[in-house]
Amino acid sequence: MDNICAVDIGASRSRISLAGKGLIYDSVSLIAVDVVSNAIKACGDAALELVHKSGGRYVIKTPFKGGITSDPNILAPYLHTLFHQIGLASPSKYKIGVAIPSRLTPLETDVLGECFKDVGAKTVFLVPSLLAASLSAGMDGLKADGFMVMLVGASRTEASVFSLGQMTVVQTLELGGSIIGDKISRLILDRFGLIVAADTVEQVKEHLISLLPRTKIRVADLWGRDARTGESRQVRVEDSVFIEEVVAIFNQIALVPSLVFSNCDAELVSDVSYQGLHMLGGTSVVAGFKELVEQRSRVLVALQSNPSTAVVEGIMSLMTGGSKVTRALSLS
Repeated sequence: MDNICAVDIGASRSRISLAGKGLIYDSVSLIAVDVVSNAIKACGDAALELVHKSGGRYVIKTPFKGGITSDPNILAPYLHTLFHQIGLASPSKYKIGVAIPSRLTPLETDVLGECFKDVGAKTVFLVPSLLAASLSAGMDGLKADGFMVMLVGASRTEASVFSLGQMTVVQTLELGGSIIGDKISRLILDRFGLIVAADTVEQVKEHLISLLPRTKIRVADLWGRDARTGESRQVRVEDSVFIEEVVAIFNQIALVPSLVFSNCDAELVSDVSYQGLHMLGGTSVVAGFKELVEQRSRVLVALQSNPSTAVVEGIMSLMTGGSKVTRALSLS
């Protein structure tokens, strides 16, 4: 089997998979930056560990706040550091498939390809995230019957109807899990004066955020750093603190399928109504979100078993020939 590498760089997490080895990297999209040289020294969990031990020499930064970046001054050093960190020091030996937003401009596409070539990659395929997600869902995009995939990522939500191997209509919304996370962080800071870590925010989303009818009060004890004194302390919070603030964001995201339908042929809308909608992405698993999308779109929603890793798995399926769909943009 050829040396094949699948890469999904997201605003929240970055994932890398190798053919024959599976997922070898799945970590937060954070970097440790040297305050003296401004050089990136580590990525992901390794960056957090380095900053913890450095005594102020390094600081944590979020390089991809709006998703995959087209700024070579950020992306190229990030890739260089990340590949060496995971032991992928010779990218030239691999065919690399990279997830991209479905509406990347030609200039952004060129810059992205050059960034991967700058770190030594010779054969690069850019794969729309929606296409990769559809492959992970097991859909056959070559059939005439239309089906819809909705990917709720960290920085954006994308949805499209697929037919005959093409995305016939694509709708994007610059809202996703990271926006919800930022709202939660701000609420905790404003109401309790507490600065919390990213994993604490994820725990709030998982355990306290529910869009289902409220039958009981959910509470959680959160640890963080006091914004005024810098000392660690704990607060007990109720779900009501967050739900009213984030439900408007979920409502906006839930309208995306209807926007796709408004630009689709009636025959394709009928196909999707029959086959249902496949929803992926980490935010898709929030309790009650599936039901909210069904209510807004009037279409049954199927949640995938691997919503967070669907994109990188779909790229690997495409690159290894496990999928019938071969449409991708080659930059080799």
